[in-house]
Amino acid sequence: MEIHLGDLKDKSADLVKFLEEKAGIKSSASDDKVSIEEEVRKSQLKTYLKRFLYVNKSREDHRISVEGDTLKVLSVEKEEEEEEKK
Repeated sequence: MEIHLGDLKDKSADLVKFLEEKAGIKSSASDDKVSIEEEVRKSQLKTYLKRFLYVNKSREDHRISVEGDTLKVLSVEKEEEEEEKK
């Protein structure tokens, strides 16, 4: 299973450390991906990923998409930015 971090790729090492400390999930980071080395339920991993975003004050700006065995962290445009584009 993989997590694609998108614009949060600079936090991949922090996510690996977070997953190990909080959930005991072994993982490894490369570029903008974090690979999970053991069997974990997607719903459980998504919950830990949401918690990681909250702790790093990024939860309001990002959402998580599940596509097969891949979780993607996607940027969310704020309403103000959307209104400016109109």
